[in-house]
Amino acid sequence: MKIRFQKGKEGKATIVWMRDAGTREVFRASAFFVSHDLTHYAVETNLGLKNAFYGLMAQGWEIEDFGRKDPITNKTLPLPLEAGIAEAIVGLIQLEQGGRLTPKDTATIIEEERAKGGYADIPLTEASLNTIRETANNLIAQWEALEADSFFDLDFEG
Repeated sequence: MKIRFQKGKEGKATIVWMRDAGTREVFRASAFFVSHDLTHYAVETNLGLKNAFYGLMAQGWEIEDFGRKDPITNKTLPLPLEAGIAEAIVGLIQLEQGGRLTPKDTATIIEEERAKGGYADIPLTEASLNTIRETANNLIAQWEALEADSFFDLDFEG
């Protein structure tokens, strides 16, 4: 799947997922979601996740599928375990990016979660976290340097 991050005028952005099957999904994104989705890309590609946000998008999920509610109970339908873990890691990295957590804080939170049985099969190490941080920061810097009416593409092997 190819993911296009396109910068419009006046801070507007569009993210387009072009699936290998030929279908597309388009999302008009705020600056928050661009940063969030670039951080997702860093997490999922560096950890080899296939059933988190980008993997699900590659499989044909649409944006509306995330947070979909059961029509009978009106409760949000659960996501695959990998998707929840990826979202948690993205949240921690974004808190670091915003200066509200340190890498040490993140490591402590992850170890506490592991002690409760979380992140069991995820290859999350200090080295992988550092690679995720570096990848996310580089992608965000690439986005910020992009001129209006320009784009860049990323490939995701889903």
